Amino acid sequence: MGRKRIRDLRQQLVYTVNKNFKEGMDKHSIKKEGASNNTRIYTYSDRRNLIKFTSNISNFLKEKYPGIRLATDIKSEHIQAFLNLKAETCTKATIDQYVSKANKMQNLINSTYHSNNKLVLEIPKTEKEIYRDKQLSLEHYKMLRKSIKNENALKAIECAKNFGLRVEDISCLRKGDIDLKNKEINVIASKGGRDRTVKLKTKEQLEVAEMLYNSKLALTERIVPIKPDSINKALSRAMEKLNIKEEYKKTGIHAIRKLYAQEEYNRCRNKGMSIEKSRAVVSKQLGHSEKRGKDDNLIKRYIKNLW
Repeated sequence: MGRKRIRDLRQQLVYTVNKNFKEGMDKHSIKKEGASNNTRIYTYSDRRNLIKFTSNISNFLKEKYPGIRLATDIKSEHIQAFLNLKAETCTKATIDQYVSKANKMQNLINSTYHSNNKLVLEIPKTEKEIYRDKQLSLEHYKMLRKSIKNENALKAIECAKNFGLRVEDISCLRKGDIDLKNKEINVIASKGGRDRTVKLKTKEQLEVAEMLYNSKLALTERIVPIKPDSINKALSRAMEKLNIKEEYKKTGIHAIRKLYAQEEYNRCRNKGMSIEKSRAVVSKQLGHSEKRGKDDNLIKRYIKNLW
């Protein structure tokens, strides 16, 4: 009888994710049964994000620690080295997400391979600034829209201004995610693996959505089929040509996303909504939560004029 083939590290980690994915189950029913749920994966988006994370980890380990062949051999120092490397280019918020996913991964490994390891990790300091300083003015948006000739860059700024999408959301948006019948945009596996629905409430939003949907693309094709960095670089070049880049030197699409937030807030207030309700609506549309609309530090990054 031949020797049993051992999966490579990436396959082992993906296997732990798939083995613990419970389609059709929900957190509430698990809790009612009194069962531990720290190894359960409930949604397809969580599953996708964990597979992406474990693939990144396996690639890192293959390069830096080629001697690690088994998932159970992964220790705190290996994950810490991964975090330290990512801290050179990522914000603290992103590092926090990596830590959360690493702990989830370790729980999956323990459950699948009957090990009992625990990660002890430190949050490394990161020098990368969080781009929360500038909100693009409507005047500058109009200038950009008029001057940009690159089709992908133009569609990208329109998605940010009218749908409030992050640059990563724009890069992943597919024609089939646009629902004209229900007047909404379905954002799949956004930041933190969360899905959300953006309501189309203005004439401009609907016109942009119709324009994008009526393209010759297939439903599964991406609207802006380039990487997030390429989107921001194209925007940066356009700003430089208009001599406005200095004003927005530490931001990109995010500045246009904040213009969306301001306009959505203004729309809510003009409809007679209270300040508290308007903040909650904007926060939810941005992909946070209604509750986080009460967070002054967060909401004031996006809405410069709270009236």
